[in-house]
Amino acid sequence: MHETHEGRGRQRVLRGGLWLAGAGVLALGAAVVAGGVVWSFGEERVVHAVGEGAPDLDGDGLPDRLEQVIGTLPNDEDSDADGFSDAEEVARGSNPRLAASMPTGTVSAVGMAAYKDGNAVHAVTVVYLHDGKLRNKRLSFGARIGANLKAMPLSALRGGDEARLIAARGDTAKLLIVDPVLSATSVVQRQSLSLFATLARAGGYDDAAACNLVADASGGLFEFLMPPGVAGGQAGGSPSTPSVGIGGIYRPIEPGNGGPNYLQGEVCAQTTTVVGVIGAVVTQEVIAADCVPGWDTYCTPGCAATVGTTLRAVDPAALIGG
Repeated sequence: MHETHEGRGRQRVLRGGLWLAGAGVLALGAAVVAGGVVWSFGEERVVHAVGEGAPDLDGDGLPDRLEQVIGTLPNDEDSDADGFSDAEEVARGSNPRLAASMPTGTVSAVGMAAYKDGNAVHAVTVVYLHDGKLRNKRLSFGARIGANLKAMPLSALRGGDEARLIAARGDTAKLLIVDPVLSATSVVQRQSLSLFATLARAGGYDDAAACNLVADASGGLFEFLMPPGVAGGQAGGSPSTPSVGIGGIYRPIEPGNGGPNYLQGEVCAQTTTVVGVIGAVVTQEVIAADCVPGWDTYCTPGCAATVGTTLRAVDPAALIGG
C-alpha cells in the first residue's frame, strides 16, 4: 500500500487491496480480503486518480484512451461544461458530450465503457455513490458467453488500474472507478462477448450496466450500444446526430482511424429486429446496416455486410428486473 499525506486532506491509493479473488464480487465494506491481507479504509478518505496507471490528463477517473473512444476531452474533466464530470455522466447514464443531457435521480448508479490497449480490452466501470458510502454495497461482475450468463471471478479480470475512489459533484457523492480487463483475443475468437456489472445493496438492486463487445470479420473490435438514447442518452453519442430509429451502433473501442479503408467521421448503424429474449440476453437480427455520418470516429467497410447476421447483447435493466 502506498500513502501520501497533505495535512488533513490525506490521499490514499490502494495497491491491490480491493480485489476479492475468485468471488466475482468487489465487496465495498469496511474491510476487503485479498491475498491473505485485510485492508481497512475509512469512508472519509478519497482515493485520487493519481500515481501509476493509464494516463488520465484531467484526473476525472477516465483514462485518456477511453476519452478518445467515447469522444470526450482528455484535458477537461467536464467536456460539455454542464457541471458534471465526464466520469459521473458515464456512471449515471447521461451524455458527457451534450450539455443538455444531465444526470437525473438521486440513487447510486453504475456505467461501463470499453477501450482497447494492445491485446487488453478495458471495460472501465464507474460507480456513482450518491451518499459517498461504501458500506453495504456490492459490485458484482459477470460475462455473457454465447447465450449464457456466468459470474466472472475478478481474479480473471486483472490487468487494469487499481480500483480508486474520487470526488463527485455534491458534498458527499463519490465515484468508484474499477478497471476490469478482458483479452481481445477472447472476444475475436467468440465474435461477441459481454461483460456486465450489477450494483446491489441490502434490500435490492440500485443499477446495472453492460459492455457488449463485437468483432468484425477483420478482427476490429467494437462496443455495440443499444437504445434508448443512441444519439442523446448514451455515453459517446454524437451531439450533432439526432436519433435515427436504429437498433444500435458499433462504436470502435480502439483510438485511431481504423485503417485506410475505413470511413472517417461515420459510425456503423444497424436496424435490427428482436428474434429472441432469454432472461437478460437479447438476440437480434440485423435487417439493415450502413455508415452514418456525424460521429467523431470511423465506420468499418464491412458494415453493410452485417445484414442477415444475428447478434446477442445483455440488457442491463433485465439483469435487475427492470
